[in-house]
Amino acid sequence: MGGAPSLLLLDIDTSQIPSYFHIECTFTSTDFTCTTGPLGQIRLEWRQNGLFRSMWSQTNSSLSLNLPLTVNQNADVASATTTGAFIGLSIENGFGQAGINHNSTLNLNEEPLIFKERTYDAIRVSIV
Repeated sequence: MGGAPSLLLLDIDTSQIPSYFHIECTFTSTDFTCTTGPLGQIRLEWRQNGLFRSMWSQTNSSLSLNLPLTVNQNADVASATTTGAFIGLSIENGFGQAGINHNSTLNLNEEPLIFKERTYDAIRVSIV
């Protein structure tokens, strides 16, 4: 399968992306409100730390809005320490994961006899 990346870096200024918007929502037990959030620099680094590594191959099928979707996924994911900043919020020694999908496919059957398939390799990251 190949390994999960040992280092991933995201460095982008959201104020320079014309179509980007940021919404912040506050939830209470009875209501929620959302407002437009700030734009700015996002600079995050995910570095493998050796706590865990997971490799898997799976197929999932689902039906959404009467459209059958099948996902064949081959993934390699490893634990990572996350550091950096997200629009003014500092992140130090955050726990996350970094990984990659290899030769994975998304199959969508839009109408009878019309079948679309997309193969992709993707890098995936998360912060907990």
